[in-house]
Amino acid sequence: MRLHEFKIKPEALQLQKRELIQKVQSMSDKDPDTAKLLDRITQLLTDVGVGGRVASLLSRVEAIEDKDVQRAVRKIAKIISTVDFDQSGRETLFKMWNGNKIVDTKTLLSGGTHTFDQIFKGYGKDPAMTELVDDFNDVIAQGIGPGEFALACLSKGITGVGSGKEKGDLIIDKKPVELKTKNVRDARMYDRQVTVTPKYDGLVGKFMQKYSKDIQQLVAQGLKLSNQGLNLGQLMALMQSTKNKQGIIKDVTTMLNNVFPGQKINSVVSALAAGDVNKAKQLYGQININYYLQYKRSQGQLDGILFANLGQKTYTYIRSTKDFKGSGMGINVSGTPYPIATADPKMNPYPQIGVKAI
Repeated sequence: MRLHEFKIKPEALQLQKRELIQKVQSMSDKDPDTAKLLDRITQLLTDVGVGGRVASLLSRVEAIEDKDVQRAVRKIAKIISTVDFDQSGRETLFKMWNGNKIVDTKTLLSGGTHTFDQIFKGYGKDPAMTELVDDFNDVIAQGIGPGEFALACLSKGITGVGSGKEKGDLIIDKKPVELKTKNVRDARMYDRQVTVTPKYDGLVGKFMQKYSKDIQQLVAQGLKLSNQGLNLGQLMALMQSTKNKQGIIKDVTTMLNNVFPGQKINSVVSALAAGDVNKAKQLYGQININYYLQYKRSQGQLDGILFANLGQKTYTYIRSTKDFKGSGMGINVSGTPYPIATADPKMNPYPQIGVKAI
């Protein structure tokens, strides 16, 4: 805001300046808050001299040699301007940023689960750095999912924000990585490539027609159906009640082979036939992840999956579901899978999947 907008007379302004100088001179050198306050005053005067805080940051951000940063210079400068860095903290930030010292990519891809303070330098110890990382993680824009912006912009070893090349969300240390972020809900393991077979829709219709009487009997007994199709629990009930045991096992096997082509699905079928829906759901999630990983890797599009939990402030990196063994973490199938999907057949067979401590 300009001087004339304050409508302060020059003589009053001179008085304010003298009073401010006197207050600064009277501050105790022994008071630890004195240095902090003087630092803030110095920083404020520096920012005003170049046109404001955002303007003073633009040139610093522009100087960072990172393509992802260059795409969002003004956005980044605005975020930094709202964070309560002192002058020393701001200098440390840009020194680490230019030296590529903020994100520990080696630990990030080492496997297992790591907390944000193990990945981001200063996170959890420096309040300003913690706020900055959290603000970056909250950025969502077209082609940029939650959590993607922070990793790509804070590390020169990570690229790919909004690339849309279907080769993972990010390239981390030259490896294509799929980022699956839980902000409110977990993500699904499917896309235009990793999906059901072309025969699936027709097989669903035949399955529902073949077992329509058995399904009607279950409904009469109190089974509740949705308009999405048959979920694992309903499918298990159908397998338990029908007289043609071998026939339905064969048909369910056929359906799952068209949901997860090329995968070994007998363990899920066996769990359903035995009446263990929880085991079936866990195995179903494992097969879903492996199907996704194997297909993407066969196309040269993926090294592994990075699960980010923004609420718990953790990252978990896997190249196979075997990586969960001994890690203290496991698959969390938080959504409802519909192996027999009568609605949205390309999405509903694939539930939301995340990770959890076990």
